[in-house]
Amino acid sequence: MKKILINRKPFYGPWGGGIKFLNSLYEYAAEFGWEVVNKFEPNLDAIFIMDPEYDELGISVKEVVEYKEQFPNTKVIHRVHHSDLQKGRAKGGILDHMFRISAEFSDATVWISNWSKEYHSSGRWGWADNKQEIVYNGVDLEMYKPGGEKIDNGKINILTHHWSDNDLKNNGLYEFIDDWVGTEEGKNFTFTYLGRTKSTFNNTKVIEPISGDELAKEVGRYDVYVTGTKYEALGNHVMECLATGMPIIGFEQGGGAAELIENAQTGHLIKGVGEVIDVLKSYSDMDKSKVYNTWDMDWKQCARKVYDIIESVL
Repeated sequence: MKKILINRKPFYGPWGGGIKFLNSLYEYAAEFGWEVVNKFEPNLDAIFIMDPEYDELGISVKEVVEYKEQFPNTKVIHRVHHSDLQKGRAKGGILDHMFRISAEFSDATVWISNWSKEYHSSGRWGWADNKQEIVYNGVDLEMYKPGGEKIDNGKINILTHHWSDNDLKNNGLYEFIDDWVGTEEGKNFTFTYLGRTKSTFNNTKVIEPISGDELAKEVGRYDVYVTGTKYEALGNHVMECLATGMPIIGFEQGGGAAELIENAQTGHLIKGVGEVIDVLKSYSDMDKSKVYNTWDMDWKQCARKVYDIIESVL
């Protein structure tokens, strides 16, 4: 069995798409012929850089570069799933720089979205011989699927869910909807925020982070999905929404999220918060039993694509 070092350990619970992606690499490694380790040993077959920064394992791109110099036959694959812009910082900062270093010493790059690739490719990257593939995240399709039991309150129920309270997940959209559902015009709509938030709402139901089947069932109860994210490389909340069949609304500046919304069967991109009201009102008489969107890639398929990329550079 081939050995691969992954520079992050798995986590379980109410976390976002990055952790779910990581967990899938561990879950399906043996099935695809790999043994995962978390520390350096001589002549590894491959190293997967989940993140170029340090964490408790103490393995950043710096240590990988040093190892590669000692064992040049070991293949290095890195995943690009963040940016300084997504973190609310100026483009070209320390995180973007670390990804650039990682690219220069990697044999393959796994992009999380076309948007992420275009964002980082506008810089100076060393990719002359670097294999590049875009691999979207998966969704647990046994849990996230159309046909869930909808909220029976005679209203159109709007949802968003996030595990990060980063301000770039919101951008004023959720407060705007919160105010609107409290007006006469918006009285036939409700808004629910599921997850972590720093916002204070007056008319919005807030549900603390949940995970697994409980989360999937809760997401499937709603009718219309909104995301206020901007400059995000992807966002698993979007794919989970699509998998349950809801129509979705998001910003044109949504990054990878906008990419998915634009390509969805029923997606609406807005330039500013004020445009969301007309879109929401267009669903006043919606057929709640209709499947407006779909998502067809699960986590096993996602992991298979990644391991296929790794195999291709061995």
